[in-house]
Amino acid sequence: MQIDSVFVTRSGRRLSYFFVLVLGFFYAIFLHYILGMDGFFDTDNYHLFIGWAALNFSSYDYGAVAQFHTYLNPLIDMVNYKAFMVHPYVGATFHAVVFSLVILFCYLLASFSFVADKYKLSTVAAVAIGATGAMSVSLFGTFTNEHVTALFVLVALFLVVKNIEVGGGRFFFAAGIFIGFAAGLKLTAFSYVIGLLVTIFVCSKFNIKLIFFACLGSGFGFLLADGLFMILRFESVGNPIFPMANNIFRSPYYPSAWKSYGSFELENITYYLSLPFVWLTAADFSEAKQLRDGRFLLAYIGIALIVAASLRKRFLTKKQFTIVFFFLVSWFSWILIFRIYRYLVVLELLSGVIFLIGVSVFFGQKFFSPKLLSIMAASWFLYCVTVYPNWGRRVWQDEFCKSDLIDVIGGDSVDVVFYADAGLSYLSPQLKSSDIRFASLPSQPWYESRRDVIPIDPKGVEISDKSKVYFLQFSKVDPRSKSNYLNRLFGGDIYSCKEVHTNMQLNPYLCSFKKLSDIKLSTVFVGESYRYDTDKILLSSGWSRKEEGHVWTEGYRSSVLFKIDSIPEGCNPFVKISGVALGGQLLSAYINGVEANKEKLSGKFESVINIGRIIASDKNTIRLDLDLPNATAANSSDPRVLAIALSSLSFGCSR
Repeated sequence: MQIDSVFVTRSGRRLSYFFVLVLGFFYAIFLHYILGMDGFFDTDNYHLFIGWAALNFSSYDYGAVAQFHTYLNPLIDMVNYKAFMVHPYVGATFHAVVFSLVILFCYLLASFSFVADKYKLSTVAAVAIGATGAMSVSLFGTFTNEHVTALFVLVALFLVVKNIEVGGGRFFFAAGIFIGFAAGLKLTAFSYVIGLLVTIFVCSKFNIKLIFFACLGSGFGFLLADGLFMILRFESVGNPIFPMANNIFRSPYYPSAWKSYGSFELENITYYLSLPFVWLTAADFSEAKQLRDGRFLLAYIGIALIVAASLRKRFLTKKQFTIVFFFLVSWFSWILIFRIYRYLVVLELLSGVIFLIGVSVFFGQKFFSPKLLSIMAASWFLYCVTVYPNWGRRVWQDEFCKSDLIDVIGGDSVDVVFYADAGLSYLSPQLKSSDIRFASLPSQPWYESRRDVIPIDPKGVEISDKSKVYFLQFSKVDPRSKSNYLNRLFGGDIYSCKEVHTNMQLNPYLCSFKKLSDIKLSTVFVGESYRYDTDKILLSSGWSRKEEGHVWTEGYRSSVLFKIDSIPEGCNPFVKISGVALGGQLLSAYINGVEANKEKLSGKFESVINIGRIIASDKNTIRLDLDLPNATAANSSDPRVLAIALSSLSFGCSR
């Protein structure tokens, strides 16, 4: 009878685990449906490139294509790239399985935390609180891979909690492998490595054998995930964890500094510790400024209840203490090392467990009503404060990424395509398929801008004034404005851009240097006015994306090309530009390199610029340059350097 009872109990547990797994999978599918397909900037910027390059056994053969991101841990990006390139639904299924396993291990950890849990109320509620967190939901199904690393961290924690009372070196060695593997997949999991190893050390009562096995396993797991790529990085740039710790490894391709995500400031410790309160109304340390969440505040409340309960001689079980201690050490490690919100997904998933451990130990494990009321209050609180950030999702499509880049290039000869902006390395596979060389512009050894934060490309590209050079970028800002080297080679050329159509969030421009005589334009007529988006006039360089009703200048010089059809007798032609100035702007206008007007602009304006009859009468292309030295960033959330919003150009005569 006793054996039958044990068998039934085990069968019931397995059935409940299977039910949680299935429920988690369908929850993941639901999230896929409402959120859409990954459209994150980081995915375009480096994740896709890293996965593709590593799968083709050429991780670092192309140089610093995605700048220092090129050298980040590639293993999960390889899996993601392969899955999503087969079909986006294959990638979605992979992430749904991972997330369902994450929920299962959260459930298992919660099960350890509640002794007398009627109807499994606390266990289910604890999992639900974590699984609906602002970051857990908004990051799901993306190449940021937070849930993939979270799975390995939670498995490691599960093994430790399950065996902390009985010991067993092999279990702690296995836990070490899982936590080390998580850090090998993504170095930002290192705060959890610290959290787990310190937890084992303290909760095992300083058992040297267990901590030895855990450390040994973590080292093995880390090398298993990233060891090969560490060797490749060392061969390529002389630093196995490039660009981190370059003050130790002294790679010539990056400044000799300890690369981090921001320096820890001891005088701000009270601010760091108050972040759970801050996150109710602000998104400090998050790239998504809409984010609001109260789950870490609930965890704080849980910890406060634990402290209060201990004063009443109500103490945690060893398994409860292990989970709470891991949470606290990992939280402090995050404060010391990374301080980027999305790296807290593991702790966000455990926030409900911490809160309800506090409730259970303070009010007593067997009392049902306090738990129910606490869960209802917490649910209402989270409903009121949680704001899920929009990271930029896309509708589900049959292809994860595609573009007409090769069609836009057409039959033109190309020596190299430079990525002038971040977020474009995902186009590398298409360029490689057409045997077109590609590289990051800011990483070139001869490029002068931002050398203190951008690595030097060990595969630097040499160019000359005869080179057929193209640039991919999200605006029409001429790269010569930041490079004397390019100015010396192509100083007298026109910068011309064409739009490339993609299925990503933004379409880039393909730009190149051309002679003025090579530019083909339709003609404009005196007496006519033309909107900013007309195809009769070419906004060649120094322009942002066209918006509703206007287009902003971007940078300190913007160029316009046009050709006048015919000029009435006795007419001295002029062009009148109309728009709105950002603050007070000083405009110097040049016609074919000769200054034609200089004035101050403010608010809504019209500026008349004389062209000259001789210049206009030969029907050649006319170049209008607008120098705007007072251009500035509009606000802290918009890094563009703007001056005037152009709405129209009109052509007329003065007699």
